[in-house]
Amino acid sequence: LIAGGSGMAPVMSMLRQLVSENSERKVSFYYGARAVKDLYFVDEINALGNQLADFRFIPALSEPAADDNWDGECGFITDVLFRNTDSLRAAEGYLCGPPPMIDAAVEVLKQKGMFNSRIRFDKFVQNS
Repeated sequence: LIAGGSGMAPVMSMLRQLVSENSERKVSFYYGARAVKDLYFVDEINALGNQLADFRFIPALSEPAADDNWDGECGFITDVLFRNTDSLRAAEGYLCGPPPMIDAAVEVLKQKGMFNSRIRFDKFVQNS
């Protein structure tokens, strides 16, 4: 699972569904935000993750504020994804977020061996 910005909402729905099904699937959730103030649902994500057999939550901040005191991953979520994954040949990808993030993440997933047929995404476009 990979999300950025408002892409968090549909991914939360997927996590809740996995928990309701008592899923045994391995789940890694990469979430990109600018700063700590942009991270939300963290407590619920951790609570849901505790109910799954094999879950990792990897948030990353692209522009952490000086007073964030952030010691987690930094950079674009696609860079964090690349650094933290090996072969994804047997995995499936579900992505929600802004089009540039989705496009970049799809390329990383393919570089890591994921087949196009196993990648699903929803690009969220902001209206101006």
